[in-house]
Amino acid sequence: MRGVVLNLLFAMGVLVAVFGLAVDFIMPGASPGFNLPQVLIIFAGVLLAYGSRRLRRDGLPRWLGEARKNLARGFAITLVTLLALEIALTIFGAPTFYPTEFSDEPLEQAPWWACDEKGCRFVYDAIVSACDDGPLAKRECIVNRQGYADSDEFTIDERADERRRILMLGDSFTQGYMAGVGDSFVETLEADIPNALVWNAGIGGTGTNQAVLTFSALGPLFKPHLTVLGFFTGNDFWDNLFPLDSRIRFINADGSIEAVRYYVLDQASNPVRLELTAGLVEFARAGKLPIPNEFERLLGNTRLGSLLLQLKQRIDGITVPGDPHFARATELTRGYLSALKNDVNSTGSEFLVLVIPSRVDVPPPKMRYETLIEILHELEIAYLDPGGIIQAPGDFAAFPDVHWNSAGHQKVGALLSECVKAFHDSGSFADCRHVTIPNGR
Repeated sequence: MRGVVLNLLFAMGVLVAVFGLAVDFIMPGASPGFNLPQVLIIFAGVLLAYGSRRLRRDGLPRWLGEARKNLARGFAITLVTLLALEIALTIFGAPTFYPTEFSDEPLEQAPWWACDEKGCRFVYDAIVSACDDGPLAKRECIVNRQGYADSDEFTIDERADERRRILMLGDSFTQGYMAGVGDSFVETLEADIPNALVWNAGIGGTGTNQAVLTFSALGPLFKPHLTVLGFFTGNDFWDNLFPLDSRIRFINADGSIEAVRYYVLDQASNPVRLELTAGLVEFARAGKLPIPNEFERLLGNTRLGSLLLQLKQRIDGITVPGDPHFARATELTRGYLSALKNDVNSTGSEFLVLVIPSRVDVPPPKMRYETLIEILHELEIAYLDPGGIIQAPGDFAAFPDVHWNSAGHQKVGALLSECVKAFHDSGSFADCRHVTIPNGR
């Protein structure tokens, strides 16, 4: 009988070790690469298999034989203690590490957003319908028939050759988010230089990869004299790690609009697509993406298990400091900026990057800001940095929103207008003291 039990323990140890090795292929939602719980499972399986073989060969030592008599009692005491601790933590309101509710109900994307080989844009008819019905209002309703956040259509007439043409690229800052209608920095530029023809192709939630595709679609048609890219140091590096269509936009039951990124990064900084479910939203809101494997998720639904996972998170924060994906993000961003510069220059357009510092970059620069400046100097791209005139918190929307308010937008718009006028007068940004031209070109 004893030999049968030891053989079962050996087989169980092998199965546990194999499970630990293959968990990435067995559990839904698991990301490639080994993590601490997975290593512990493998170690436990190997230890169990090795111990059972040693016991079969050498027999039970005397101390282990005596301990076996108290095993059941110790197990019962441990179980009752753990149960009591779990109940106590629940009574005192200790949170779980992962959301306890998980729904497999699929999400339906809002119909006003589409992406293709020309990048991502809004769907005009769907935007008009949403604005009429109520989900969208004010600035969200400023969309032209080409799908860009501009009140004017992107058309070329016979008078276009007589006007200075400016193409604006970027994300939600360029789109004008959190500025009153007419107060964004692009609208301020248009008002200051009424004879210029300005196309605003900024699309919120996008990175420099979007700007490359947008210019390839609009640049040859518009033939701008000046192309301005708004680069937000707060998230553009991060956005460049993901495909253009990495977010789903949907309407909540209360009518509010929400956007969730349904890609995560594996240990090699490659994007991994997640299944679009209502449960995904809960994990995204809790900042717990990627959704863990089923074992870890169930462990994180208990209070004691949550304490263990919080400890693991702290250990990971010490052993893996900083952003492990920043090197890849920097590499991709450098490539996108280089490609955009080459495309812009090939049309005879001048290229200017408007550096949009995040709240934490005002005034002391942080890593992402400094990295962008290094890239711009390396690629010899002229840039305008308004960090010296933007004040936190006065020029920003209410925390935790990261955008400028109307006052911040108008400050930057006036600064940009001054430099654009100097460029129009002389054909160079050298006469604008606010623009940095690497290598003095």
